[in-house]
Amino acid sequence: MNLKPGISIYSIPEFSIDALIEFAEENNFNAIEIWDSSLPKSNKRLNRYLSLGDKDLSVHGPLLNLGDGDALESNTLVLRDCIERAGQWGIKTFVLHTGTLKKGRTSEGIETAKQVINSNLEVLEKYGIMLCIENVGYLGDDLIQDFEQLAAFVDSFPKHLVGIVFDVSHANITGRVETGINTLGNRITHVHLSDNIGERDNHHMPLGKGNIDFSLLGKCSIPDNSVLIMEITPVDDWQENLLDSRRVLHALNLIE
Repeated sequence: MNLKPGISIYSIPEFSIDALIEFAEENNFNAIEIWDSSLPKSNKRLNRYLSLGDKDLSVHGPLLNLGDGDALESNTLVLRDCIERAGQWGIKTFVLHTGTLKKGRTSEGIETAKQVINSNLEVLEKYGIMLCIENVGYLGDDLIQDFEQLAAFVDSFPKHLVGIVFDVSHANITGRVETGINTLGNRITHVHLSDNIGERDNHHMPLGKGNIDFSLLGKCSIPDNSVLIMEITPVDDWQENLLDSRRVLHALNLIE
């Protein structure tokens, strides 16, 4: 298995696109992920990075509560605007949380979330973007709470437009990484990486600092050249943390 090592703007203390790109260029990271709010109208440095070849840019969408029926129209429009801006950059992977919901309204909320996404399938098709729903499930009031529910949700959409970003750290909190891999299977098209000891507090540690067995990624059915985005809590020694985490992936032969 040969996968692309990538880093998230989340890992950079000042959330600086320039710092992210500079670090990626200097250390041969093949992918970066930025928040929709950080997506610039133009950026010469970002254009140069993407022109180097075999580089991947993904965007993490806004933190909407898709199941909020009172915000159906506004959520639909906000998501559409973000997808449009991502498409104009040539981005092919758009990461999204489904959000939280008041207890007792899960079924209704699932249908509302489906409406939001279905209303944006045309714009996803227009730009050839894969919308990747992230497994969360550890907040207690998540709209989608477990792997089985997430698989069923994603299966309600066209496979070439909606998939799953598998967050290994979240999975370790909510019920085993291996279970998540086995349940979600070939729906996984993108991966977020960090480490933890199965607890919500401090759950975005550098790889090797928790108890996650990252060799399990070798069992994922994601194709070669898929992206592994390291999403590690930003601290003063963030560069060292990212490079040490990369070494863990290299030692497992997941990246070159």
